Amino acid sequence: MARRLSVLVTRPQPGAELTARAVEKRGHIAHLLPLTEIIGLKLDLPSEHDFDGIVATSANAIRHLSTRNAARLAHLPVWAVGPATAQAARDLGFTQVEALGGDAETLAAKLIEREPSSLLYLAGKVRRSGLEDRLTEAGIPVTTREVYDTVPIACPPASLDILRATPIDVVMLTSTRTAQLFRALEQKEALAKGAIRLCFSTRIAEISGGACRIAKTASQEAAITLLDEIADE
Repeated sequence: MARRLSVLVTRPQPGAELTARAVEKRGHIAHLLPLTEIIGLKLDLPSEHDFDGIVATSANAIRHLSTRNAARLAHLPVWAVGPATAQAARDLGFTQVEALGGDAETLAAKLIEREPSSLLYLAGKVRRSGLEDRLTEAGIPVTTREVYDTVPIACPPASLDILRATPIDVVMLTSTRTAQLFRALEQKEALAKGAIRLCFSTRIAEISGGACRIAKTASQEAAITLLDEIADE
């Protein structure tokens, strides 16, 4: 019989709430402790440029587009890293949307196969350069615009008090930034001792500390599947 797990969700809002709902839908208990928040940045789009499409590796890049900028770009196809990012694009009014892969490496490979002449990459300020590097090496011009930033936030003392007294089975870590912040917080506040780190990538696992399990892809769907596997063990 599967265990009912106590899961700490550390990603920023609004993704934290969505993940918590998915965790609870599977019969587990979700505790929210966002360690970062997403803030929108002023976006200056190229005034005149004929892009073949938009690339997005995070739903946050879509959510933080202004209505005006979304309208200017609405005629372009959106190639998203996964279903959550693709759905965010549809919700904003984009009609030509595809989810390609599940991670940046797969997304880059599939874009290269299509041989676009020029791409607009909507990105976060905190990111790895792997996607841009791969596309540039393949001879595909990429114009990058930073749409949002990820910044640390202080954890409410009351929340920390509750979590110190709450057994945690699994800590979900969705980014290297969150993993770094949680590791520092764990050492300072003695939180979630012995909990499994459910990581969205190998790179996150390498810096998270403790016992780790890695989702097959960097997606909420893969993380929930792995959570169920842990519960069955």
